Amino acid sequence: MPGSAQRYIGGAFGFAFAAVWATAGLGSALVCIVAAAIGYTAVRLAEGRQLSAISAGRDAVRELQSRRNEPTSRPAPKAAARPAQQVRRPKPAPARVMADPEPATYGW
Repeated sequence: MPGSAQRYIGGAFGFAFAAVWATAGLGSALVCIVAAAIGYTAVRLAEGRQLSAISAGRDAVRELQSRRNEPTSRPAPKAAARPAQQVRRPKPAPARVMADPEPATYGW
């Protein structure tokens, strides 16, 4: 984070601390600071775990890709000596077109 952004964020937190201290007292202001620190820590840990999970996933993908490029120790399957015989079925008879002796009526 740039230095100027850190100064603005620090100023905003300082102002919020002073505002809470002035309105609710020092105890409430300290409780707010502790709660903010706990929230910040929780988010920071969650982001760290997410990033480590992403990097672990990348490592697993790289490992799989390297395994894929390794030569296999198994021999290639042998080709069949002769192709499997196909069962010959007779061809169906061609369809005949039958002429209709009278045109169809549809009830009109």
